[in-house]
Formats: sequence, structure tokens, C-alpha cells
Amino acid sequence: GNSRAFWGWVMPHGGTELLAIVLAGGAGLLLAKALIAPGEVRRSVALRKVAMDALVIELGVMAMLAFAGLIEGFVSPSSIGYGARIAVLASTLVFWFGYLGLAGRHVK
Repeated sequence: GNSRAFWGWVMPHGGTELLAIVLAGGAGLLLAKALIAPGEVRRSVALRKVAMDALVIELGVMAMLAFAGLIEGFVSPSSIGYGARIAVLASTLVFWFGYLGLAGRHVK
């Protein structure tokens, strides 16, 4: 009977946290692929090739988790309504997917 209260607490920061966890897993898979299937190069060389990409992803994940912590600390315990909590979730997901979809593109 308390599912609305539970989801109202989790939703505002949950989208950002879950996306960060998925990205962290992707960085781990990059490193694992270099170890398990390095191809025609040594494992150490394969790891060096993907290490910077994995580090960049992990630094981004750290920033995302800090952002989720701010939402959890300020929005989740607040007295805003359920609709506003859904709006926070939707706006953060739109921001992250927009950022991740456009990051690294060069505008000409």
C-alpha cells in the first residue's frame, strides 16, 4: 500500500543512478574485452588502448552519481507532489540522453 510513497522517493534520482550504473558496466566490459579477447596484440597493449575511454566514462559516472546524490538529498525528502517528482525524473533523463547523444560531436 506504500508503493506510491516508495516510487515517489526513488524516481527523482533513480533514473540518473541507473543510467550511471549501466555506463559503469559498459566501461567494465571495455576493460574485460581487452583482457579476454585482446586480438592480435598483447593484453597489456589492448588494455592501454581502451583504458582512457574507460576512465573518461568512469569520471562521467562519478559526476552523474554526485548529481543523483544532490537530487536524493534535496528533492526526494521534499514535500513536492508526485507529478513534480515524475517531472524531475523526466527532465533528468531528457538531459542525460540529450547530453550523451550530442557529446563529442563537432559543430561545423
